[in-house]
Amino acid sequence: MIKQQLNSKQYFWLRLIPAALLMLSGCAVMRFYWEELMQAFHTYPSDVWYIHYNYGWFLANRAFFNIEYPVPMFILFKVLAKAAALLPGCEPGKYGGTIFTLRNWFIVNSIFLGGCGLAVVGLTHKLNCRYFHLPYSKVLWGLVLTPAFFFFSIYNYDLVTILCCVAALWLFLEKDFVGASACLGLGFAFKIYPGAMFPLFWLAMPSAQRFRSLGAFILPWAVMNIPYMRYNFGTWLYPYTWQLEFDSSEQTGHLIYHLTAFLGKIPALALAAAVFLYFLYLIWKRRPEGYTDDALWLTRCSIVLIASFIMLKNVFSPQYLLWISPFLALSGGYPFYGLYSAIELLSGLEVSGLYYWREQCPAFINCCRFLRDLTMLWVWYWTFRQLCPKRQTKRQTAAPPQKKANKAAGKKTHK
Repeated sequence: MIKQQLNSKQYFWLRLIPAALLMLSGCAVMRFYWEELMQAFHTYPSDVWYIHYNYGWFLANRAFFNIEYPVPMFILFKVLAKAAALLPGCEPGKYGGTIFTLRNWFIVNSIFLGGCGLAVVGLTHKLNCRYFHLPYSKVLWGLVLTPAFFFFSIYNYDLVTILCCVAALWLFLEKDFVGASACLGLGFAFKIYPGAMFPLFWLAMPSAQRFRSLGAFILPWAVMNIPYMRYNFGTWLYPYTWQLEFDSSEQTGHLIYHLTAFLGKIPALALAAAVFLYFLYLIWKRRPEGYTDDALWLTRCSIVLIASFIMLKNVFSPQYLLWISPFLALSGGYPFYGLYSAIELLSGLEVSGLYYWREQCPAFINCCRFLRDLTMLWVWYWTFRQLCPKRQTKRQTAAPPQKKANKAAGKKTHK
């Protein structure tokens, strides 16, 4: 046991962390040299650039304004903007005055998101060492050395929520149910999809812990949202109404978009949600004994819930593939790691030359979008099969051999 622990620490510090730093640095370099990449490949700089370009002046000069991100994300932007303003250098603002430079904005975001990425890798490795006991390379090749981690780790702010979800799984397995609920509540404040995981955790925990855990889940969201709801309800509501709008861009999810075109928005959502809820009911009905302590079962259930949310969402951005990467790395036994990495690579190539594909080869974007949806559906279906295997029929039981033995005995007796 001691030798195994020493080996895991050596693997963590000499392989996993250097690999993670290499991938995070590569993603950061693409952000810092986005102008050269824009000229060479017509790449999209990233949502980090988008925030500075569209809202940098407002972050520096306005207390609150309409933005298509929830209030907790807006608070994070304000904190990062204050940190960027402390660094030397400034640039003229679009509406007069000066604001923090784009380079300082990239520096602050790279440090913050890079720290979240290292924490996700560290927690995933810790979960594996304690509960899953998979080969250490599973975390390396299933999470760190993947196209999604390289292209999207510092592309958007998804690592904040991913860290909350992985931390929630760790705390739940450690029997800290209130802490796990608080982590999911904090993640839910930044992105909605951790809310899809909370019912699983809430039902799986002891009944005596459920009331406190529900409060712990609600508290982070309430602390950050209620003051702004009272300050300006319309501005608080804006990101949610914006998110509900359906569009036909390259980011639209095929499943919901086509169902909406055929049935209408509300019937499409109701039908898709009913189908997913039915399958989730089948999973819960066939849960194993001791499922609360079954780390693999909880991880695979988390995959099903997050994948369901992605397929039901009106927008399927390329970086969403990173949402389930830690859980896929821990689940083990998946036969489509290579295919999933190929889809991650296609999505990375899509954003690397987004403006070029839009103008010169829109079919490539449509192909990426279709393959992303198909891969997510495959991940969902495979995981469902692992969680809800077919029950044995009468023909598959041991009865037929017994009948044959009885017949043989009867013949001998008759003779």
